[in-house]
Amino acid sequence: MAFRSVPISFITVLLLFFFPVSRSIPFIVLHGIGDQCSNQGVKQFTENLSSFSGSKGYC
Repeated sequence: MAFRSVPISFITVLLLFFFPVSRSIPFIVLHGIGDQCSNQGVKQFTENLSSFSGSKGYC
């Protein structure tokens, strides 16, 4: 019998189960001149990104 090679797609799927696909990295929210971090919308946006990413964010 001939040796059959393992399909690359199978190896890729297998690796995805063993290694994390994404990482949480810190971020900075850059806003326009007229907007401020004291603005509730920008502040809430930064907090939402922090909770979604699991990483500390700064405005």
